[in-house]
Amino acid sequence: MKIVCFGDSWGAGAELDSKTEFPFVYWLSHHYNCEYINYSKNGMSLGLVTKMLLDNSNIISSSDIVTVVIPPDIRWYTETEGRWKTIGNFDGEWEKFMKTGKTSEWFIYHHNLFIINIIMVLRSIGCKFVLMHNYGRLEIRYDNLIDDRYILSTKHSLTDMLTGDNAFAHQYHLPICDNGKKMIFKGKFFDGNFHHPNELGHKKIAELVIEYMENDNEDDI
Repeated sequence: MKIVCFGDSWGAGAELDSKTEFPFVYWLSHHYNCEYINYSKNGMSLGLVTKMLLDNSNIISSSDIVTVVIPPDIRWYTETEGRWKTIGNFDGEWEKFMKTGKTSEWFIYHHNLFIINIIMVLRSIGCKFVLMHNYGRLEIRYDNLIDDRYILSTKHSLTDMLTGDNAFAHQYHLPICDNGKKMIFKGKFFDGNFHHPNELGHKKIAELVIEYMENDNEDDI
C-alpha cells in the first residue's frame, strides 16, 4: 500500500519549509505507515494533473490510496516541442488565450471531462481515492457521470473548510478564482503563509481525507 497524490501547489506543499515542514500526503503516509509518491506541481492546471495521472497510472495498485487536488478551472495548458505548460492568469500568456473568446462554460465543460476521466481511471484500478478542490466553486454539469461520493465535498472547497468561511466559494469563482494576488487567506491553518495552507493546515487536510476514507462504504460505491 502507498499514498499517491496528484495536484497543484496545494498538493505540492507550496510555502512550506521543504526541510522542516511536510504536505498532507506525508501526513497521510505517516497515519497509514506506508510510503508515498507526490506528483503535484506548483501551478498545474487540471488538464495537466489529469495527464500526470494517466501517465503514471501504471504505478497505482488496487491497494493504494490516491488523492487528487482539483485546481481552479480557468487554468489551461499548452504543449511546445514536447514541453507541457500550464496557462494561468499568473502570466501574460493567459490574457492572450482569453482573448480567443473562451467563456466560463467552456472551462467548466472541459473541467468536467477531466474529472470524469480521473474517476473512470481510478475506478478501473480499484483503489481508494478522493478528489478535492482547493478553492473556488466546483461546477458539476454531468452528475449522472460524476459520482459525488468520490469528491470530498462538492459544496465546500478546502479553503472553506480550513477558514470556516464559505465566502471564498462566491468571491473567488470563475474567472478570478486563480488570482493569487487577491487571495490572502487568514486563520490558524494559514498563519505565516499568503494563499497556501501552513503545515497545520496540511495536517488538517490529512485528517479530512482520513475521515473520508474511514467513513467510506465501499459497497455503496
